[in-house]
Amino acid sequence: MAAIDDNNIATLESGIREPAREKNEVDDDVPIPIDPNRRPECFTSTIQECLFVLTATMSLAMGTLLNGACSVITAPMAITLNMNSAEITWVQASAA
Repeated sequence: MAAIDDNNIATLESGIREPAREKNEVDDDVPIPIDPNRRPECFTSTIQECLFVLTATMSLAMGTLLNGACSVITAPMAITLNMNSAEITWVQASAA
């Protein structure tokens, strides 16, 4: 807590003296509150914001989708290309 003397000087606990502030004086270090529902400046439209969220969400699932697609495609590919089981294993391993 700061002590204020007769000359309107505040002495802090650390011994630093500075002019005392008025009660209604604005502190520059305090951030100005912003609207939490406001669109970020990097997005110009709702569609752009939705596409970003969709892309970020789908990027997490891409590995699983690739492994699933390789598992599904190996049977028809093996029949069409007359592949043995060792060659099919290489296809599955390349996607992992």
